[in-house]
Amino acid sequence: MSCKSVRFGSKSRDATRTYELGLSAQDFSEVLGFKGEFRPYLVIPHRKYDHHTLGGALLVGTVTTAIAPWIIRKVVGRWNTEVRHYRQAGLEAPLATSLGPVALGAFFGTLSHLVLDGFIHGDMSPFAPLIAANPVLRLIEDDTVYRACAAAVGVGLVAWLAHRRFAR
Repeated sequence: MSCKSVRFGSKSRDATRTYELGLSAQDFSEVLGFKGEFRPYLVIPHRKYDHHTLGGALLVGTVTTAIAPWIIRKVVGRWNTEVRHYRQAGLEAPLATSLGPVALGAFFGTLSHLVLDGFIHGDMSPFAPLIAANPVLRLIEDDTVYRACAAAVGVGLVAWLAHRRFAR
């Protein structure tokens, strides 16, 4: 499928898909070893959350931008295979991706994750190396952050369902 054959609105899908990857990549990077001694961006030594700093988020956002198109093609390709198998061709999604929306989603995902974790975790410096302290800590209560995230999922789901319903 060429970029010209992608339907209107696919660029926002690229940003949304990559936003989700960026959010997850911040925590997944800890599993891959960005924790502890691995500090490619030379932030504060021996920090538990090196990847949860501005430098770390930018690094994770860059890596996410680079690998997201491949992941999207794999996942969406599998999705399309399944919906064709069950004769639900109307649910197929375009495989093509655009770099701008992919990068926007990746960096928005990693940076928003950084700020949201900054509200909750007292032992991190989300804006290092620019600011050593955590200026957003406890500006919003933990439960409020969790509830806002859950509400955002609900609003997004309703918006997606409404779009699917009325875009036909």
